[in-house]
Amino acid sequence: MKMKKILLALVICSLVFGFTACNTATVPGGSQDVDSEQEPEPVYNPLTNLPVDGPIEARMFLVSIGNSSDARPQYGVSKADIVYEVPAEGNIPRLLALFYSEVPDVIGGVRSARPYMIDIAQEWDALFVHCGGSVRALNILASSGSVENLNEIANGSYFWRDNSRYAPHNLMTSGENLYEYLEDSGRATVQENVRQLNFLAEGELPAGEEADLINLRYTDANVVYTYDKSITCYNRVVNDTPFIDAGTGSTIKVSNIIIQKITSTLEDSDGHIAMDMCSGGEAYLFTGGTVQKGTWSRADKDSPTIFVDENGEEFKLNAGQTWIQIVDGNVGFSYEDTTPEPVDTEMETE
Repeated sequence: MKMKKILLALVICSLVFGFTACNTATVPGGSQDVDSEQEPEPVYNPLTNLPVDGPIEARMFLVSIGNSSDARPQYGVSKADIVYEVPAEGNIPRLLALFYSEVPDVIGGVRSARPYMIDIAQEWDALFVHCGGSVRALNILASSGSVENLNEIANGSYFWRDNSRYAPHNLMTSGENLYEYLEDSGRATVQENVRQLNFLAEGELPAGEEADLINLRYTDANVVYTYDKSITCYNRVVNDTPFIDAGTGSTIKVSNIIIQKITSTLEDSDGHIAMDMCSGGEAYLFTGGTVQKGTWSRADKDSPTIFVDENGEEFKLNAGQTWIQIVDGNVGFSYEDTTPEPVDTEMETE
């Protein structure tokens, strides 16, 4: 009987000490409950203010993309952090897609270079991707080391032709090919000194007047942005057709539209135009269904373009993709508020 009591006591002690050992951790200073791992600080893309998985170790690419009616729909545009729409000869615009946080599997159709496109690439220290260019643009690239560029004419292995499309709108490249070029040529694959754009704080509303429709008129394209409150973004429509990314089949959703007014002059008999990308001028920001008037300035070609409101404060953007519309005197531009006036339904009582 005595032996049974001893054995029972040993079993109880074993159970007690076993339970305790599974639920405590020995740490300097004594035993205490194990704390769960701390959540890491969120990381945001400095160009879109959208969350990313971790620090972005990538290179910026600025790709010249065709934008005539035969070039649409383009590949990869929805993945760009910033998209420029710039005038070109014949008042037919081109796109410049700036990729940083994500570079898609198909980008195109890749088109030629112009001097003002090189100026924009220099502002971002981006690898400028193009196929040929105007005489002046190619001379600038050949004589200046300020802009790294990848020209398909001399580096065709990093591009391919999409046989389902007609030339010259069928030249494609990819993020994989662009990084392969950087490695093969010994160029940097990680961007340094990335600019942080200015964004609205959480819960902060834009300060502009109501304006939910923007209209831009080119020779062969009527571009309309309409604000959709349900998604807090703008839908882009060209010639009454939704503007889509051919790679995803999805429509483009734009968070911010900046109008950058510039002056242009005719450069040669081929219709090429020249723009001073440092002269400054009027600017408009459309975000959250509002418009703010302001100005833009740029100290020199190695400096960023700064957009400020009428009080001299830098424009504050909503998180997401931004389109910068560079508008000269040949592009029609207007905007309006189409929101219906509220109807007073109260009945007068006698």
